[in-house]
Amino acid sequence: MMPLTMVQIVSLIGLLLAMLLAKLAADESAKLKGKSFSLTLSLLSAGLLVLAAGEIATFMAPFPGMDWPLLEASCDLVLLIILSYALIKLNSSLAAYHHILRRYK
Repeated sequence: MMPLTMVQIVSLIGLLLAMLLAKLAADESAKLKGKSFSLTLSLLSAGLLVLAAGEIATFMAPFPGMDWPLLEASCDLVLLIILSYALIKLNSSLAAYHHILRRYK
C-alpha cells in the first residue's frame, strides 16, 4: 500500500470533521421539529455530507479508474448550492425573529 500524502491526511481529517458536524446538525435538527431553524440545520447537515464526499474524492485522487477531480468539482458545486439556500433560509428565519422581537418591545 502506498504511504498517505499530506493532502490525503488533511482530506481524511476533513472527512471525519464533516461527518461529525453532519451528525451533530442532524441531531439538533431532530430536537427542533416544527421550527424554521430545523430546516436550516437539515440543509447544513446535507451540505456537510456533500463536503465529506468531496473529501473522499480528494483522498481517492491518486487511484485510477474514475474522474476524481470531476467528482470533487461537482461536490463543490452542490455544496455551494446547498449552503447558499441554507443561508437564504437562515436570513429569512432571523428576519422573522427580529420582526417578532421588535413587535413585542
